[in-house]
Amino acid sequence: MERRRFLQLGATVGVGASVAASPLLSGLVGARPLPTSVATGRAYVPVPAYPAGVVSGDPTSSGIVLWTRIDPVVAGAGTTVGWQVASDPAFPAGSIVASGSAPTVPTADHTVHAEVTGLAPGTTYWYRFDVAGTASPVGRTRTLPVGQVDHLRIAYFSCQRYVHGYFDAHADLAARALDPATDVDLVICLGDYVYEAGPADDVTVAGRVDPEAETVTHEDFRRQYHLYRTDLDLQAMHAAFPMVAIFDNHDGFSQPSDPAGPGARSAFFEQMPVRRNDEEPNRQYRSFALGDLCELFLLDERQYRDPIAESGPNALGTTTVEQPLVVAEGRTMLGAAQKAWLQDSLAGSSAAWKILGSQLVFSPLRSQLLPDVQAAAGDGPQRNAGRYVNLIGWDGYQAERRELVDHLVDAGVDDVLAIAGDAHFWTTSELPQDWDDPASIPVLAEFAGSSVTSANAGEEPGLPGNDLIRPVVAKANPYHLRYIEVTTHGYGLIDLTSSGASVSYISPESITVPDAPSAVLARFEVDRGSAVVRQVEGTGFLPRPAVDPAPPTTTVPGEPGPGTAVPAAPVAGAPSYTG
Repeated sequence: MERRRFLQLGATVGVGASVAASPLLSGLVGARPLPTSVATGRAYVPVPAYPAGVVSGDPTSSGIVLWTRIDPVVAGAGTTVGWQVASDPAFPAGSIVASGSAPTVPTADHTVHAEVTGLAPGTTYWYRFDVAGTASPVGRTRTLPVGQVDHLRIAYFSCQRYVHGYFDAHADLAARALDPATDVDLVICLGDYVYEAGPADDVTVAGRVDPEAETVTHEDFRRQYHLYRTDLDLQAMHAAFPMVAIFDNHDGFSQPSDPAGPGARSAFFEQMPVRRNDEEPNRQYRSFALGDLCELFLLDERQYRDPIAESGPNALGTTTVEQPLVVAEGRTMLGAAQKAWLQDSLAGSSAAWKILGSQLVFSPLRSQLLPDVQAAAGDGPQRNAGRYVNLIGWDGYQAERRELVDHLVDAGVDDVLAIAGDAHFWTTSELPQDWDDPASIPVLAEFAGSSVTSANAGEEPGLPGNDLIRPVVAKANPYHLRYIEVTTHGYGLIDLTSSGASVSYISPESITVPDAPSAVLARFEVDRGSAVVRQVEGTGFLPRPAVDPAPPTTTVPGEPGPGTAVPAAPVAGAPSYTG
């Protein structure tokens, strides 16, 4: 919420109403097809006995987790569900490579987790379930490759509030499976797969109803998974690709003291195709090796964090002077064990590319520089002094972020990409060790995705758009922020080769209708051996300044002044934006 409060500034200072809406995406023609089945190439057809469809996840080079849920009317007090894995989507004789059965029980919501082993690496398989003679939709999955890999395509998404729009992004993603030229090897969910029940943020979309109800217990969160998985676009996407997932605050776990945390966590493990660690059953951080080309590190930035620093009443954010706790040494987002695991794993990885799957945006986002404080700080904690928008994220744990970036340099870890969710808007950054030193070389490139549907400046009444936000943040983040877009939605798509990475932001034309087409909003490239980003499709790139920019006098539009140390004018009020 704290970071997204920044988007509220236009309404609270009375300028939001004058900001023109961003132009619609260009190049969108026709309508995308109905959700498609990769098994048949035709419209995806749900099966009532399987109200959540089929999902596969947490692949290894020799196995996969298969998941489904049986309608309680069919399952009764409990039933047995068969499953099959085949090399052919029609399951002809001789194509079955693995099979088995599993019981369902009401206490586990009649869910099935089948951990399949003995599969070949880097291989596409088809799977289905059977209960009482009724077959499930056919799903497709893929094991992780080993050895030399020439190309990978990975999609990532987050923040799909059901009531805020249709999952057109998932329909577009599912359709990619129909063409080898656009197919995807793995899908990553970076959190907020489900949200608390009820409407939010004064945004209403016809046909997307989630009745208001308490969302705290295991049963409460089960109800949310049931609702979200009625969406056929989501079902079709899951039936097309394996997924790895991590939870975030709206999944029910914002920090260790969150009263919804235990129920949300148990529902996550029950309703998602994830493996539980035998020694640490609540652990979610883990890694996935995709041959020699990529290693993915999924981070848990919720369960182990120190308490969130209190922010002030200014919707533009809180300064590091007002709240020095955010730059204090020793504060942790990851916890000691996870941080040690991440540092050791990064240093020991032999993969060409290392991807950090972060729930929260890793790169800094300020609304104001404090040059006088920086000048006095030298190399101290305040050397990047400013007004930071979101103390809940990494901007509230700056010493640990610096430690991780310094570790990449000290350990010689190159070719690191970060992907992130949570923000509801797109950002692209090239992060150096000191993000206010023009001579500091970028260490990693980050591509933070917008939401699938969760509201941003494109929907919530009164919020300013790109023409107001971009100049503010460009001035306050000149050396690392290369792109920001606050009005659209969608998913990210990463293409990796041994020589470079290409990252596309795929955005639907609309999320208020169930048949909107999608197109590339922006595409960026990064070469191996460099963390410098270039934009090759779309507009809105924020070039790195050739010389030091003039210190801003204020970050409140329309209030110019000559001083260099004047803090941003207070913007009071209680924002209604809940994320």
